[in-house]
Amino acid sequence: MEGKRRNLKRLERSVPEGFVFSVKANRSVTHIRKFRETEDIVERFYLEVSEGLGKRLGPVLFQLELVEEGSA
Repeated sequence: MEGKRRNLKRLERSVPEGFVFSVKANRSVTHIRKFRETEDIVERFYLEVSEGLGKRLGPVLFQLELVEEGSA
């Protein structure tokens, strides 16, 4: 995990003032676990990106799985 934070810090320092990053949450939260028992995963993810990107962290995207009509 430390390597990821280091990479995020490097990114954070490489962009102009006012720039923010949008990050995408891991699909294990949305597609595999379907938001069930994911508190720890989401907490670790947010801690990692917020520590790495700091004030440059913008929106966090949770891409939802497509549900076909009649399959839910």
